[in-house]
Amino acid sequence: MLLIDFSGVEYIDSSGLATFIEYVRDCAGFKGKLALFGLKKKVRTIFDLVRLNELFVLADSAEAALAVLATK
Repeated sequence: MLLIDFSGVEYIDSSGLATFIEYVRDCAGFKGKLALFGLKKKVRTIFDLVRLNELFVLADSAEAALAVLATK
């Protein structure tokens, strides 16, 4: 399980998104789980626009991310 704190991230581009997508693909065979939390509105909008909110767990806090991952 990997929790990633995005609270200090102001911007993400396509190469950054591709890195996370690659990780999800690579860890799927090991039943790995990934959650991102603390996304600023501008960054969250990017994930929503390209529908990555359907691939990743996106949460407001680490606690909320852990709670979602516990149910998956």
